[in-house]
Formats: sequence, structure tokens, C-alpha cells
Amino acid sequence: MATLSLFDFLVPRRVRDAVRSTATGERRLKMSADGADLVCSLQDEQGANRSSGLRIVIDPQHRSLSMSITDRRPEDVVVTRDGARVYLSVAADKRLRGCTLRAGAAGSESGFYLDRSVSARSVVSK
Repeated sequence: MATLSLFDFLVPRRVRDAVRSTATGERRLKMSADGADLVCSLQDEQGANRSSGLRIVIDPQHRSLSMSITDRRPEDVVVTRDGARVYLSVAADKRLRGCTLRAGAAGSESGFYLDRSVSARSVVSK
């Protein structure tokens, strides 16, 4: 028989799971090496300051993802890899769990895409 901690006993399961996922970085957005390279390129092109990064939010009107190079907000979740910084709004963090931010090129154009099937290394902080 499993022993329950006071935390397990007092806190509802869905809240416990969310806290544990956050603490271990599980299921958060990950960033591939090519995704990190493109984020760094955009930061350089924009002449971004040292605290700027790619911020991803959910557009409230269209319920679509919106990205821009900007500063971090206090409530954002931060994903970093090789100098690239991605800031996720709370809503974007929830929607993008389990995804990997990747980059691809078509001719002279580069862009991001999200992949749910590929794992990558990233560091997540709050």
C-alpha cells in the first residue's frame, strides 16, 4: 500500500499533477537546436536587448498563436536553449505543453513550426 504525504492528502490530484509537472519541467514546450538558432537570429536582427526574447501569446480574438520579440512579463514561463529565450504567456504555456518549437526553411524564408512528436532539450523556469 502506498503512503500518502500531507501534500497528497490535502491537495486535489489535478493541482498536485500540475505542480509536479511545473517543478520537473515535464510536458513544457521544448526548443530544438534549429528553433533556438532562429530565435537567436531574430533577437540579433531586432537589435534586442539582453532581456528580450521571442514571446508567444494566444490572440484572444482569433484564439491563434502570436509571436514577437519583446521583453519578458513577470507571469511568463521562460524556455531557454543555447542563448535563445522564449517567453510563454500562461495561456500559451498551457496550449503548447508537450510540443517542440522547431524551425524550417523554404527557399529564402525561415519560420517556426510546432511538433508534438519530437523531443528536444530545453531549460524551463518561471
